[in-house]
Amino acid sequence: MILNSNASAKRPDGIASVTLLAISVGVMVGGLLLALATDRWEMLAVLAAAPLVLVLCILQPFVWCVVFILLAYFRVHEAYPFLLPLRLPLAVGAMCLLSSAWHATSLESIKAKFWTTELVLMVILFVLVTAGVSVAHNRPIAFAAWSDVYWKIIVICLAIAWLANTVKDFKFVLKAFLFGGVAISVVAIYNKLNGIGLVETTRVTIGRDLMSPLGDPNDLALVLLTPLSFALAMTVYAKSRVAFFVAAAIAALLFAAILATQSRGGLLGLVAVLAVVSMRFIKSKSLIALIVGSATLITFVAMGIAERGSGGIEELSRSGIDDSSLGRLVAWQAAVYMALYNPLNGVGLANFVTNFYIYTPTWIGRSLATHSTWFQVLGEVGFPGFIVFIWMVVATLRKASRSIASIDAMGADPQMRALSLGLHAGLIGFCVSGSFLSMAFNWPIYILVALTSALARYIEYHRVVPPSATTPTPPHPVRWHVADWTKVTQVNPAHSSTSIGTHRD
Repeated sequence: MILNSNASAKRPDGIASVTLLAISVGVMVGGLLLALATDRWEMLAVLAAAPLVLVLCILQPFVWCVVFILLAYFRVHEAYPFLLPLRLPLAVGAMCLLSSAWHATSLESIKAKFWTTELVLMVILFVLVTAGVSVAHNRPIAFAAWSDVYWKIIVICLAIAWLANTVKDFKFVLKAFLFGGVAISVVAIYNKLNGIGLVETTRVTIGRDLMSPLGDPNDLALVLLTPLSFALAMTVYAKSRVAFFVAAAIAALLFAAILATQSRGGLLGLVAVLAVVSMRFIKSKSLIALIVGSATLITFVAMGIAERGSGGIEELSRSGIDDSSLGRLVAWQAAVYMALYNPLNGVGLANFVTNFYIYTPTWIGRSLATHSTWFQVLGEVGFPGFIVFIWMVVATLRKASRSIASIDAMGADPQMRALSLGLHAGLIGFCVSGSFLSMAFNWPIYILVALTSALARYIEYHRVVPPSATTPTPPHPVRWHVADWTKVTQVNPAHSSTSIGTHRD
């Protein structure tokens, strides 16, 4: 079977091109009339670019999906408030949906090309969460969380998994995440130096006055862990001194921003990422343990966690356990009770805080968040959702680990190898830091699942059999290599009768 790595980049036919031109002209004329009627001449500049934007929207669905993720994941428009009047998430989201709908219907280039274990589990989790909305304790809150964020996460991540099928696509994702991480880190460090948006007098946030998700220092730290994983991986596989120093500078910037959050979960995630990356070039386990232990101690001191307003050394000396840790223990107990009393569906999406008073064994005078991804799933979705979520994460970790070995054996491009290592390190970092942060139904884990699945499928369908005219090909080749990353002439014979459109691992 011959595979074309650009099979999804299907060109519009004549009718599609005419329709695209008609839509572009219609939008431009309609917008021009609206500008004249409302006397808003500033819209003319936007309207002049409308046809070009629509064309790019139709021809580059993957790019728009990644741009939308940057806005939704990194909240760049909230970090740079001058972008708020442009309503970029709404505009880019609309273009992303338009492009995806066009390719799924008129061009038929977006299809469920493959279903891996982790993607199937992600959809099952989505079904369980959606079903739980209708029986949630507070249905308006659950539906608002589902309609505002959750369904978009699943749809966009599935699109990313199915659209990312070339080296160029994966490199674009890598660079986009590094760009987003740098953009947010610069603002975080600036806020820290100027005392803007600090909580507990020392912990940095972004967009707290806008009610941004980055207004929580713990969530900010977790968001920055994924680009940090990519940056550290880039330093390992850098093919030149310039590339190494650029990657190291980005990693240092992200490291400083995470330090400024003074997040203990962020600290543990950072150390976990460092340990995973270190294992790629340090073989001695004792040396790795020494490095990780030293890094933990140095980072703890550099973060100044002991001087935090909550969770600092003063609280610890008074009671033996700080209020922050005690609150987490109480919240985790409440999550268990929520699952025990509602085993099939939990209390509903985003319903933990509103139901904390009912299920907590110890009322501390205020409602708490779960401060744990795992307990959040347990309390809000019940035992079935908890099992599916754990299964999805474990399946993704296994897939990411296998991908690293495969892509190294293939002698791939350094950036592809860095992406593979960064995804694995990012998953480990999420599992560690996510144990103390409530990010079960937000972007990080689902993006990692989608990209890991896409990369693993790319590797599987672009491994070629070593050419040999005299030696018969064994039924299960042990070693693979790639002769050309851009053109595949022969694939694993084990998959020769399997269509890429229907295969499921």
